[in-house]
Amino acid sequence: MLNNIFYLWMAWLPFLAVSPWQVIVREPFYYGLFYYFILFIISAGVFYRIVWKGQRLKLRQSDIFLIALFFIAGISLAVNWNIPGLETFPQAAGLKTFHIYNIFLLIYLLFNIISFFVVRIIVNDQDRLLTTLKILTATSALAGIWGIVMVLGHLFGFLRPEFLPLGEFFPRLMGTATEPQVFGNFLLLSLFLSAALFIRKADLINGLLFFIINLSLVMTFSIGAWIGAFIGAVLFLFFNYKAITGQIFARLMLIFIIIAIFISFLGLVYPKYTGGLVISKLYFWRIDQEIQEYKAAQVYPDDKLHRTWMAQAAINMFKAKPIIGVGLGNYGYLYNNYRPVYAPRFNFIVKAHNAFLEILAETGVLGFLFFGAWLALIFYSALKKLRLLPVGADRLVLSGVVCSGCGLLVHGFSLGILVHNHTWIALGLILTGIQIYEK
Repeated sequence: MLNNIFYLWMAWLPFLAVSPWQVIVREPFYYGLFYYFILFIISAGVFYRIVWKGQRLKLRQSDIFLIALFFIAGISLAVNWNIPGLETFPQAAGLKTFHIYNIFLLIYLLFNIISFFVVRIIVNDQDRLLTTLKILTATSALAGIWGIVMVLGHLFGFLRPEFLPLGEFFPRLMGTATEPQVFGNFLLLSLFLSAALFIRKADLINGLLFFIINLSLVMTFSIGAWIGAFIGAVLFLFFNYKAITGQIFARLMLIFIIIAIFISFLGLVYPKYTGGLVISKLYFWRIDQEIQEYKAAQVYPDDKLHRTWMAQAAINMFKAKPIIGVGLGNYGYLYNNYRPVYAPRFNFIVKAHNAFLEILAETGVLGFLFFGAWLALIFYSALKKLRLLPVGADRLVLSGVVCSGCGLLVHGFSLGILVHNHTWIALGLILTGIQIYEK
């Protein structure tokens, strides 16, 4: 029974918890509350198994750093409880009100840590691991189909406006998220899971799921997600190139060719569609020139410049409070106080758009080192295990979950992924894969 509830929870992930915004009470389904209510039921069942049935959780050395990270986050918040002062923002209302928002983030972090351990406890054999991967891949593809239909409905006009999502990002594919880069981040979870399943068994269904997930990722036009996918793909090929036969390679190339033709067709029919791709965001060597242009004209061509300001603000916060940070959730409230002197003030709560700098700013060097040590031990154990596994199905599965986690973390350099529940699930799957193949 508990396993079935867990699979239901996995199936709902792409629809109820892709974006942190869905965790805030939001009609009509109260997305996050329902999702985490299911997690609460699963956690209660796991607690029953541990206390009354004696099921053991194999703790690892890395778990110490994860638990320490949570306590450092709580301590940093307590020490900096009143640090933002009296500065307010027009959009700081409801659950984004100071203190309520901070406590919410701390509770959310706790739930994500619980998710990490729940995955490790329940997915404790190869059959459950494969079932979990299949569910995540299938439901992610369904969420991707939803996004593709929305984009095509907008471009070809076969959906009435009331059925289309509103937002400045359309027609970039948003799927079930609130922004295309967030949905692109989520797709990194299932991208390499679907690749592993397809190469393991290159049938029509697995090929179709792999095609949909890749097409959806391309249509998000999220450059950060694309970079994460590229790095993950390089690693995946490194571990599995011997398992890719000529027939599988030909099918993979056919899938990518069809995606290229499809995107090219949309770009030809609707030239503005490919306007969602802004390659200039990668021109970091121009940043000094853009800063001078901004100082002269007070305008900037894209969001690369203001993300640079956000990164500098995070570094300034770390310099001001290097040991314990400025407090979990306080970055957005303090941005205006620590922004570069030439940067404009924002009248809304911003995020650092860099998970690692945000952790450094909010929890200081202690939180950053605990977080880094935790990740380093996880991936060291995974790489060590992959070196020992022979070419075959087991190596494909483990490398799939490892590359999913790697892609998500790479995207963390341009997106605040720490509060994304699917990141914690990916890391939990890495450790559960290691534990399964250690038996």
